[in-house]
Amino acid sequence: MELSEKLRLLRYAHDYTREYVAYKLCVSFKHYVQLESGQEVLTLDQAKLIGELYQINAADLVQDGDEELNIEWEH
Repeated sequence: MELSEKLRLLRYAHDYTREYVAYKLCVSFKHYVQLESGQEVLTLDQAKLIGELYQINAADLVQDGDEELNIEWEH
C-alpha cells in the first residue's frame, strides 16, 4: 500500500478533514493535499506527528512492501 493511500485511509477511518490533519501536522492545507496525493515527501517529523495523531508506529506508516496497515475505524 502506498504511503499516500495509508494517509487517506487513516484520515477517513478517524473521520478527520484534510484541514484538521494539516493543522495537526503544522503544514498548509495545500502541502497536506500534496502529501496525500503522493506529490510531496513525508518528513520524519511529519511521520512522527502522524503516528501520534493516529496512535500508530511511525515506522509502520512508512514501511515499504505489501504489509497492510491495521486501521481501526472510528465509526
